Amino acid sequence: MIGGIVCWLSLFAGQAGDASWKAAVELGRFGDAWRMLELETDPLLRRRAEVEALYAAGDPAGALAFAENGLLSNPGDLELLFRAVSASIWLRAGERSRDAYERLAVAVKGAELSPDDRSAWHEALEDQRQRIETLERAEDARARAFGRARLVASLMLVLCLAGLAFLLFAFGHERRQPIDSTCDLVG
Repeated sequence: MIGGIVCWLSLFAGQAGDASWKAAVELGRFGDAWRMLELETDPLLRRRAEVEALYAAGDPAGALAFAENGLLSNPGDLELLFRAVSASIWLRAGERSRDAYERLAVAVKGAELSPDDRSAWHEALEDQRQRIETLERAEDARARAFGRARLVASLMLVLCLAGLAFLLFAFGHERRQPIDSTCDLVG
């Protein structure tokens, strides 16, 4: 209750600060957070915050779309790249995850970071890499299972058709009466 009041007061006071929209997100008041973000004048900070709010709201597709849109004008932004990786993993988009991860790894390598920040980013990269590898293994297993199921279904179809052909030939052959050529039809 008090958190909601603080969110509304900061909204009406025109303070779209980091703490305001984050507090609204933490309280699950995503509409309030979004309205606060509309007051942010820095396009990069606004895009980052929008991506975070969408991700926290459980909308990985929206977060990914907003992150990719923000990356068009800020291709090396670590936070947008990180969320693009996270959201694509959440969506189980293996190839997209791998592409975003590789872009993030290059950006981290080229970024000017303090030793502590560099270490934290490397830990985050390692965690994302492991998640992507797990996702890729699951995709490979699913593809192999689908291939096996398709093969079994094809074999069953062939066996059914062969059985049907056999039955038609066997029963069709018994019902035919041979024509006796020695019969005299005239008399």
